[in-house]
Amino acid sequence: MRKFKKLTVEGVPWFKSQSFDLAKVGLTIIHGRNENTPNASSNAAGKSYFFSHLPEILLDEIPGDNRKDRQRKGSITLDLAVGKSEFQIVKDFGKPSNSRIVKDGVDLRITSIAARKEYVQKLISRTPEEYQVLDYLDSTNIRSHPLTK
Repeated sequence: MRKFKKLTVEGVPWFKSQSFDLAKVGLTIIHGRNENTPNASSNAAGKSYFFSHLPEILLDEIPGDNRKDRQRKGSITLDLAVGKSEFQIVKDFGKPSNSRIVKDGVDLRITSIAARKEYVQKLISRTPEEYQVLDYLDSTNIRSHPLTK
């Protein structure tokens, strides 16, 4: 069984170092009031931006597949448990060779991007399409979600 534990984003716009506990059971809704313009749909506080790092680290995809939005600095780390093993998936932007998968404290040294993607897909037991439907709903592009077509 797979269990997401924590998402950490460091050195990216809006977030010097921020973590979110993913281990809580149930539905989590991230809501933020727009303090600047009450009728606007966003206050640019970074809620969607922070969680857009989940599909980026798991699928190497940006929600909406906007390549210009890819990070160029900083890092993201996803801690998860699969069975009795603890994993860390780390993506260092700007230095793909520094991206790594750590299992029980040992770097697996999977060097190719394609091999890392394949390994992560096996870890999460989902195809990219299944992940987008079952685990992640991108509020910035709801029309592209398979359940809303």
